[in-house]
Amino acid sequence: MDSAYQEELLSYAHAFIQKGLVHAIRVSTRPDYITEDKLLLLKKYDVGTVEIGAQSFVDDILQSAQRGHRADSIAQSILILKKLGFRTGLHLMVGLPLETKEQFLYSIDQTVKIRPDAVRIHPVIVFNDTALAVEFREGRYIPLELSEAVELCCLAWEKLSLAGIRIIRMGVHITPEMEKSGMVLAGPIHPAFGSLVLDSVFYDYTRRLLQKASDSVKEFRFQLSQKDISNFRGQNNANTKAIKKLYPHTNLIVESNPGQVRGEISLTIDSKESFYLKIPGMH
Repeated sequence: MDSAYQEELLSYAHAFIQKGLVHAIRVSTRPDYITEDKLLLLKKYDVGTVEIGAQSFVDDILQSAQRGHRADSIAQSILILKKLGFRTGLHLMVGLPLETKEQFLYSIDQTVKIRPDAVRIHPVIVFNDTALAVEFREGRYIPLELSEAVELCCLAWEKLSLAGIRIIRMGVHITPEMEKSGMVLAGPIHPAFGSLVLDSVFYDYTRRLLQKASDSVKEFRFQLSQKDISNFRGQNNANTKAIKKLYPHTNLIVESNPGQVRGEISLTIDSKESFYLKIPGMH
């Protein structure tokens, strides 16, 4: 974008900051567009956060997606942004053409190394009238199943959360345009994709707590923050049903505790033994 036009748009947004209606501005861009000169212009207008569209840290995948930049430019852009005091965000995708599970997790590991302030991840969706739609129809691209996308994002959640990197979104925001008939051809699209990922995270950590229990347990009593109850149970109670399948003769009690913060799971077994676990990244 022409710098004069950038400045014109930024001045409109900056007026809201001057009136005290907005605290800061966030912009998104490509990693290879980041230079110190351009960032100084953003500083002038109180831009606080710059999000980089990285998508992947594997050069072959970036080339296949015709991104027009290399993986090393991602790390370089974050370095420059941090040097000048910006908060940083990174946008990644899962299920890109040619990408394997190992390559996606490699991108997550590289993200941990450069430590942006926040990350958003969404799975690849096949839209009509795109080059990817042609590849899909010809059988040259197979999108992820919903369960696969959830599983990979669950793994990413744990790696990023343990590193103290905030995940601000999982899944693509569904717009009215996307809901039109024939617009989305394939892919793991779901209106509550982020919730599905959190459901999976809660079930995984609950299973870790249950490793301490024997098959002869008569009662499990779980206590959580009220805000976590839905994710603990899972959509259509999928998580609690799975636990009951593992322990068919055990009474399962799930209750909220006003004093418990988000991400804490407390388990009492047969009113005797109590165990506690904290899921990282929950706020």
